[in-house]
Amino acid sequence: MKKFLLLAVFTLVSSAYGQSGNFATPTRAVNGKLISLTNILGLSDCPVDDFSGQVKKVKKEPDALHFQLWNKTKSGKKHSSQMRMVDIRLDRVAPSDRIALTRELVKSGFVLHAAGYACRLQGVISAFTVDRVYRRVPVIQ
Repeated sequence: MKKFLLLAVFTLVSSAYGQSGNFATPTRAVNGKLISLTNILGLSDCPVDDFSGQVKKVKKEPDALHFQLWNKTKSGKKHSSQMRMVDIRLDRVAPSDRIALTRELVKSGFVLHAAGYACRLQGVISAFTVDRVYRRVPVIQ
């Protein structure tokens, strides 16, 4: 009976140890670079918002990554710029992906699309997904 109890405890402990954490899902390009990170946040009561733009002013903290997305548009002779702040909470990002997040995905000058929750109108977007956007280069013939 003691062997059975020891076996049951060992089985339960090993199955609990073997389970992985609830981390965000990374997507990598063929060359291994991080190009997308999804499922960063859980559900929220705040409305969903998204924004695309060029990354500026990246600020890294121990538990979060903050950056600005700038979108410049041209309509005829008029130029307009829009800016949104984006926060990425790092508690659900796997430790192995945190370094790649700042080195390969969220870099100044890169164009990203961030979707997340914004509790205020035009407020900070708490991202649940961040994707790299590749601009289309015109072919010169």
